[in-house]
Amino acid sequence: MTAAALTGLAIKKSFRTRMSVFTDACDFCAYYKREISSLKTPLDEILRAYCKEGKGVFSGIMKKYYAGMSVGFCNAEEVLSDVRSNVLRDEDNLIIASFLFALGKSDLENEITNIKRYQDVFEEKKRKYESDLNKKGDMYYKLFVLLGITLMILVV
Repeated sequence: MTAAALTGLAIKKSFRTRMSVFTDACDFCAYYKREISSLKTPLDEILRAYCKEGKGVFSGIMKKYYAGMSVGFCNAEEVLSDVRSNVLRDEDNLIIASFLFALGKSDLENEITNIKRYQDVFEEKKRKYESDLNKKGDMYYKLFVLLGITLMILVV
């Protein structure tokens, strides 16, 4: 029974982790937009400060990106190979990789427009995973607890 309940909790945790990645991504977009629009802070300083403070999966992705920035990336696929996270689905990894590849590549107005666009995408993903957490996460947890109880009754 305990193993089944832990399996349900692990599934629920994966939904929670995905939601927190996109919550952190939205927070980073707001932070980045504020820094480049009002303070005109260079991208290198923004990433260094964010990587120093941040915790969690998204911060880990940003640290990998910042470490590989010195080499330079030719396309989003190179970024993706560097920052891929096992917690996220492939499409989510690709969205984050394309976001990171686009950072600092255009003038201020276009950069702010791109950040707003990606922030909207991240907000949508966050809402989706929040909904999945509330619906599917609880469902899987209850399903596996019931499975554990059923197996326990069958064994006894």
